[in-house]
Amino acid sequence: MDRWAAQANIIWAAGAVNHSWIVLEQAGVPGAVGNLQICIDCHYGVGSEYNADVVTSVSAGFAAGTATARPTAADEQVLNTAVGSTATSLRWGGPDSNCNNMLQVMKTSDGTATRIIIQRVANNSSGSHTVGYWAFELPLSNVAWTSPSACIVQAASSGTPATSVDLATGFSGSQVTWSRIPGGANFSSSWTTLGSASRGEFTQTWGGDASQVCLNDIGDTEPMFGVGLYSSTVNSRGKNGRFVDLYQGVFMNDGSQFSNQARTAPASGTLRQWIKLGGYYHPWNRSIPLVIA
Repeated sequence: MDRWAAQANIIWAAGAVNHSWIVLEQAGVPGAVGNLQICIDCHYGVGSEYNADVVTSVSAGFAAGTATARPTAADEQVLNTAVGSTATSLRWGGPDSNCNNMLQVMKTSDGTATRIIIQRVANNSSGSHTVGYWAFELPLSNVAWTSPSACIVQAASSGTPATSVDLATGFSGSQVTWSRIPGGANFSSSWTTLGSASRGEFTQTWGGDASQVCLNDIGDTEPMFGVGLYSSTVNSRGKNGRFVDLYQGVFMNDGSQFSNQARTAPASGTLRQWIKLGGYYHPWNRSIPLVIA
């Protein structure tokens, strides 16, 4: 039963006291037993409402929750506390009270993918930044994988815009996307794309010898490269699959770095099939993006 009908229904509280949690199920990502479930747990105190934990269960499902403790699952994975330098709790977009936030929520019609991209205005002159990225989806797999899934919750760890979310290197440098070995343990993956012998990902440098980014020969526009999932975990080592309709590209065709406002491709007219949020392109509904101010 969904009891989160209004903001007032969501209670943040630290310790073993009454607080809010919710379990969501995504039928488009099936497991060996049940469907993918996501638990959001608000077990942080008043004044820390920008924090929460996001926990997934690929197959087993959550059970035995109470008013003072979230439910648990035999195959659960806490997404936002599992990687070394990642924030110990999820930040929904930074704790600064003087900044506006915007959530771009995307879900496929067949339920195989849900993505949430959080943007916020910086508390300085640098404009807006992508400060949060959530994804729960069914990747395309090129290996025998009983319960293919890809789950990530990446967020800024302070009020300052985090390059780990805005740039591609935040997803390629750390294994922050979680899946599960069939019948075994959870494992994490890095994001991959085309690169060079010296660098596995794009750089921020525009022009000069250090730049690894080349515009394509037709129209001098920015290339879009598919995103794969690579793991170095034993029994899951190698490229296990790739995201559907997610493409990487750090530069816009006007030569600017990652945009401080969302941009579409093409940038004008009635097409606008893609939107760029941070360093990645996503399918778009052809509307003109709102500007965060």
